[in-house]
Amino acid sequence: MSNPAKKLTEKELSEVEMLAGLGLRYEDIAAIKGMCLDTLKKYAEEALQRGKAKAKAQVMQTAYKMALSGKTPAMTIFWLKTRAGWRENQLDQIIIPPVKPEQTASKNVIACLSQVLEKLAQGDIDPKTASSIAGVAGALLKAVAQEEVETRLAQVECVLRIQDMKTPELDF
Repeated sequence: MSNPAKKLTEKELSEVEMLAGLGLRYEDIAAIKGMCLDTLKKYAEEALQRGKAKAKAQVMQTAYKMALSGKTPAMTIFWLKTRAGWRENQLDQIIIPPVKPEQTASKNVIACLSQVLEKLAQGDIDPKTASSIAGVAGALLKAVAQEEVETRLAQVECVLRIQDMKTPELDF
């Protein structure tokens, strides 16, 4: 005589779904529920699959929101690589102008931004990517300006020291 069919309650199925959503192995869920693995698979397969699918959808939704926000560049890059088919060498296609030694750093950054704007207008660059590049360029321009101010200040200090050395000391 065979064993009577095991029927899981809605509460038990809900718990199985939740545990599967948390990523527990089926063997562990079976142990928690006090049944063998085959029984769990036989009577709760839908709950196991639904739990995994719901959790995956929630995590993907969170990742997608993070990628769109622009606040987590790594997530944006991850999404582009995994969902949009991007590869590392595509970044080389975005930042076109080579650095020209005869130009100041500011002019090189401005040239790069102008190329990005052209590619954005042509539809070759996603607006969020262009925005990220512009943000980095802005920070770079601030750093360049700061370096230029510091260089000028050092030059003024040098001139003042030289003038101090030339001024004769008078004894009274």
